[in-house]
Amino acid sequence: MDFLEQGGKDGEGRTLDDWTGAGGTYALGGSMGKAAVLAQVGERDPRDFGGRDLIAGLAGAVCEKPSTAPNRSCPAVRSGRCASCRARSTNWASP
Repeated sequence: MDFLEQGGKDGEGRTLDDWTGAGGTYALGGSMGKAAVLAQVGERDPRDFGGRDLIAGLAGAVCEKPSTAPNRSCPAVRSGRCASCRARSTNWASP
C-alpha cells in the first residue's frame, strides 16, 4: 500500500493516477472506487491517498445531468461519465 500511496510505478511505469484517471479529464470510477476501498481497508485516508482525494474524484465522475449531442459523456443523471463516449462524440451524428 505504501508503494501506491508514495507514487510507485508498476512494471509498465503506471502510477495510481494512471490506474484511476485521478487528476485527468475523466476519472475511471470503478478503478478509483477500488482504490478508495483499498485505502479504507488499509486504514488510510481515501481523501488524501497518493496525494489525491479519491472521494472527490468519484463525486466528480458522476453526471449531474445528461449531456446533449454531440457530447455523449453523460448518458443519464447519476451515471458515470463515459470517457470513451466523449472521445467518440466527434464522430457521432444524431438520427
